[in-house]
Amino acid sequence: MIYLLNILFSLIFLGDNSNSIDIQKLLTDKLPEYTKMEYNVLSPKDADLSNYLIDNSREVIVNKGYAYIPVINKITSGTRKNGTITLKIKLFKNVLVSTRSIRRNENISEHDFMVEEREISHLRFKPANISSSINHLRARRDIEENVILSNYMVELVPDVCRGDRVEAIFANKSVNISFMVTARTEGVAGEIIKVKRDDRRIFRATVLNNTTVKIIE
Repeated sequence: MIYLLNILFSLIFLGDNSNSIDIQKLLTDKLPEYTKMEYNVLSPKDADLSNYLIDNSREVIVNKGYAYIPVINKITSGTRKNGTITLKIKLFKNVLVSTRSIRRNENISEHDFMVEEREISHLRFKPANISSSINHLRARRDIEENVILSNYMVELVPDVCRGDRVEAIFANKSVNISFMVTARTEGVAGEIIKVKRDDRRIFRATVLNNTTVKIIE
């Protein structure tokens, strides 16, 4: 009876092709943000993929041009043996590419970039989202022509820049006053900057908008 059950288990295990490995389909399902993928199997070398099933209990890992596919090796005895198929992979995606050289702190716009399909597996930083607006950003560093835009290359244009004259407000339980100050540092709304009053006293203030800050100390 036990022998018959073992045979039945083996037939069920080996006959179930619902998880039979299809690397291209697996990558397409797991990585839908990419427009195209190219790969070759590094290990196991000369593997017969028909001997493997996808192990859905573990995650596919993609890192620095390699993909690691969790699999189950189909053993004729019916036992399960976990393993990993390693791929060398190239990932292609529509990205923003600079059409000119852009200097540090220079404001950028959509006209400074074009959308192109590029291979991005080699990138250290994630490319900027092509659907996000870049019209209120500036270059955090020099950006050469024909470079894929990454988020670390840009930052928000400050609402208050160094040297700007803005209104400072100060309020507590007994005092509510305002006076003009000069920004010593720059920042966007919500950030804390340093400002100088006309009597040269320095304050720390929260940026409210491009014309007003709130003194905090």
